[in-house]
Amino acid sequence: MKYYFTQGSGGENPYNKGWVEVIADDYETAIEKYKTKYPNPRNKALVNCAFIYNEAIFKDTKMFTHGNFGVFCHDVIA
Repeated sequence: MKYYFTQGSGGENPYNKGWVEVIADDYETAIEKYKTKYPNPRNKALVNCAFIYNEAIFKDTKMFTHGNFGVFCHDVIA
């Protein structure tokens, strides 16, 4: 399954705008994979992204076709 970790526009996330895709068997595994590559520098318990979507919900957003603030995928974690 694919999960989308959106990035904020304020510079607090690994990327400015857009998203990171994570391929994982479930939500919890996706979070662990993301946190391993992009740990939160202020609090390791928190996920360093704006929001997390599963594939079905993300495809229903305008971001899927228009980008998150006009920016698309930065990285894919498998």
